[in-house]
Amino acid sequence: MKKAAFAAVLLTACVFVFSIRANAGDIRELKTFGVFGNYAMPRGDFNKSYDSSIAGGLKIGYGITNNVGAEFAFSVFNFSGKKDVDDTSIDCFRLNMFYRFDTTTNFYPLFSVGAGYYMPEDSQGDADSSDNEFGINFGLGFISELIDLNDMFAIEVTGNYHHIFNNGKDTTFFEIRTGLNFNLF
Repeated sequence: MKKAAFAAVLLTACVFVFSIRANAGDIRELKTFGVFGNYAMPRGDFNKSYDSSIAGGLKIGYGITNNVGAEFAFSVFNFSGKKDVDDTSIDCFRLNMFYRFDTTTNFYPLFSVGAGYYMPEDSQGDADSSDNEFGINFGLGFISELIDLNDMFAIEVTGNYHHIFNNGKDTTFFEIRTGLNFNLF
């Protein structure tokens, strides 16, 4: 519960800070607020202990140039344990940079790379801050405008690979993320 409250406060603060920055210059520099669902598939040793996860998250995105941007995202991954392994939840705060390729249509391929802070919690709600780890992620996907009404809405589909650095036993998983972005002008 503390993590959810922390995420809400942090996301609100980021929206506020980006709003101030946008009002100081071109308001169209502030790009999106998004909600998404994700399907995560464990890889490597992590796959031996856990099954796939369906969960979701929130993000805000900021356009630095027409093609380059940054996004801050909060995601939750709920992995079911196999056999005698407890279920685990991983909350993730991440900051990604992305490059959106120009096209002549409303379909824009993109590439992203970033870093995140991953916080695992077992099914009993036990979380040990010493288990929190940094990780990296990178992905490919696309953004497509849904409605040509001031470019207000867009759908985003991405595939992201996550690598969490643990002492001696790294955690890896692949995430498929689908979401709706709302442009904030």
